[in-house]
Amino acid sequence: MMLLRRGRHIQQLGSSASFDVTLEYGRIVHRHWAECPAPWRPPVDAFETERQFVVRTEIGGLTIDEIDAFIDGDDLCVRGERPVPRFDGPRLYHESQVRYGPFDVRVRLPFPVDAELARADYVDGILSIQLPRLEPTRVDPMGANVAGGALAGE
Repeated sequence: MMLLRRGRHIQQLGSSASFDVTLEYGRIVHRHWAECPAPWRPPVDAFETERQFVVRTEIGGLTIDEIDAFIDGDDLCVRGERPVPRFDGPRLYHESQVRYGPFDVRVRLPFPVDAELARADYVDGILSIQLPRLEPTRVDPMGANVAGGALAGE
């Protein structure tokens, strides 16, 4: 069982708030997490430059081998799982904002990208994926493909 007590005087507003919350914390909660781990979405920055699309995801506490990033159709997907820490004995939380369990990020790609030239860096808990724009391919009316440039005879 966990008991949370809160009573804080807020000087700016001249008011106070006080409440007690009692939560049963034990096997039921643990079993629920194990049976129904709903994926969470970490914070994401997604932006484009003239040459690439960049997705930065904040997912600290993992190694690069615990993260899976791939392109699925028109989406970039980043998946993994931050394990739930195991503690022995009772504990009283003062704050609990770190998310655990499986995570899933899906970002729509705004233009075609060259997946073969994609780069990924994982530094200080930030996964940064750079996806270069795919060179446009123009089709010659005569049936020949001309990559990234003007049509023959223009």
